[in-house]
Amino acid sequence: MMINSDYSSYWYELFLEGDIREPPPRAYMLKDDFTLIKEKCEKNGYFDKLEANKIEIDKIMKGIQNPPPDYEKAYELLLDLYEMEIEIKKELTDLPTGSFDSYNEKSADFLDNYTKLQNLLEVVIPCAPETETEAK
Repeated sequence: MMINSDYSSYWYELFLEGDIREPPPRAYMLKDDFTLIKEKCEKNGYFDKLEANKIEIDKIMKGIQNPPPDYEKAYELLLDLYEMEIEIKKELTDLPTGSFDSYNEKSADFLDNYTKLQNLLEVVIPCAPETETEAK
């Protein structure tokens, strides 16, 4: 969920560098400067890092298909998180729309839902059985 803060930072940096003439008003449309923000992210390798992470996560997800019965619920939640990651990338990185405020609201909603799924995942993952050393 660093996307929102990274984009906000890039937006601010572009303003300081003079690429954007005025600070964005509350209803400022994201598309107005998205090209500049995207170029800066590309120069810094931001999108390359996101893609590399996605490739690694894809490999991991393929490797954990068909989990044991005790882990099926955790796997389903992990799939939900994975699908949300893809949606976040699409909505907040690839094709952001609306004003800067609506972008931040959407980002906050994603973060809230993502955190709920993460917390639920922590609860449904079965505990490892205690070893003799841990039990003492």
